[in-house]
Amino acid sequence: MTFDSQSSVPLSESSLAEAVSLLSHAFKETPCYQEIAADPKRTQSFLAWLFERDLWLKLRTGAPRCVFESTSGGGGGGGGEEGQKLVMFFSLEKPGARQVTTWDMLRAGLLLGVLVHGLAITRRLVQTKAWFEERERALLGERAGSVARLERVAVLPSRQGRGVGSAALASAPYPYPNPNANPARQPHP
Repeated sequence: MTFDSQSSVPLSESSLAEAVSLLSHAFKETPCYQEIAADPKRTQSFLAWLFERDLWLKLRTGAPRCVFESTSGGGGGGGGEEGQKLVMFFSLEKPGARQVTTWDMLRAGLLLGVLVHGLAITRRLVQTKAWFEERERALLGERAGSVARLERVAVLPSRQGRGVGSAALASAPYPYPNPNANPARQPHP
């Protein structure tokens, strides 16, 4: 099956667990997450908690997006309904998108994270978040907050190398004209 005609759909609450599973498996060996979790045995459960809370916060923004493959022989697209398998996830933050604040993190369960994962992991998480944000501001200067940000891209291992990610990103709903996308999908001025 090719994925050229498949486009992404916003993550729905019914697909949240499937997206979290894909992400936590994809990022479990990423150095920054290993540094935060410190204990390799706890990394997977920490990432599942972290991604579930993060996606829950961003669920209604349209930034978290998924590509589904039909498991019943039809076309892709879907939205996590029966007969659909999530094969790719990405998050595209639009320019000017409100950043997750400490208050948002508390509302999403940061305190529960302290109880479940410990104070040390939570402290490293907050410090790492601050470090990345500082580097982004230093790199972008005046443009910080005015550019789209592609966060967390994950493709099911069995579908990697088949163009799933390339097709989905090429047809993503960019908030500005994308010179590489299909002209029929460009936003109207």
